Amino acid sequence: MRGIRELSSPTWQPIETAPKDGTVIDLWAVREATGEADRYANCIWARTVWGGEPIGEPRWQGLYDRYSVVTPTHWMPLPLPPESSGRNLADATSNPHPTGDKEGRS
Repeated sequence: MRGIRELSSPTWQPIETAPKDGTVIDLWAVREATGEADRYANCIWARTVWGGEPIGEPRWQGLYDRYSVVTPTHWMPLPLPPESSGRNLADATSNPHPTGDKEGRS
């Protein structure tokens, strides 16, 4: 019999398999300035938006904090919200701040 944690927890997957279609995910990344690795929650593959206009090339970034120079090595899907949260799965995993198509273009 599988354990409860195994049944309910997403697992880390190689970054090469991460979705680049606006799906919100968590990243495991190394901060290039310090070499420290950490979990970065609620990230998407997108172009940075400045003054309402997309700029630069698409990159991994946080929805609420625009992480600067990090190199992700792994990703995992977001866990499902608690049943009592009032949010459905589509709301919990969709991008509330779309910045373009699946390639990060507008």
